[in-house]
Amino acid sequence: FFQAEDGIRDLAVDWSSDVCSSDLAAMPEGVEDIVANNRLRRELTGAIAALKLVSTDKTVRLAAVKELSGGADAAMLPLVKKALDKEDDPGIKAMLDLIVAAMEMKSDSRETRLGAIRRLADSGNPDTKTLLLGVLEKKDGNWVETDIDLRVEAEKSLRVVEGRLAWGEDRKSTRLNSSHGYIS
Repeated sequence: FFQAEDGIRDLAVDWSSDVCSSDLAAMPEGVEDIVANNRLRRELTGAIAALKLVSTDKTVRLAAVKELSGGADAAMLPLVKKALDKEDDPGIKAMLDLIVAAMEMKSDSRETRLGAIRRLADSGNPDTKTLLLGVLEKKDGNWVETDIDLRVEAEKSLRVVEGRLAWGEDRKSTRLNSSHGYIS
């Protein structure tokens, strides 16, 4: 992008266009290509995905959630929470809830982290285990999370999640066996 006399322009190889109107304009002489490093690309990709969370198209929202599930920037938390509150699709809502919890677990606020850990106990997503195990991790013989109350709560939530996941596997196994004439 560059500032022209008549507005902001988007650079391309031999032409430029007005970002607001998409009218083509001549490329100014002496303008050099803008190079974006990987960090900038990653930030922009995340920001664009966060904005797509409010799309009316379910497919666009799902793609945005998948993009953010790889790790969303803490500054996006208010927008992600707003999208969570408005989301009506149960699958997308569950994924957003996991993203919010993951973001809140990185908070400086003990209460926010504790709330996130407790909310994870309600999740049926297997990725929840990974988040909770991170709280229970040791490095060089020392707990990564130094707050014992958070570790105790993470252990409780982990047991609930593992129980729910095991129960789901048992149900799936029973359905598979019964479909073959076996009951386990």
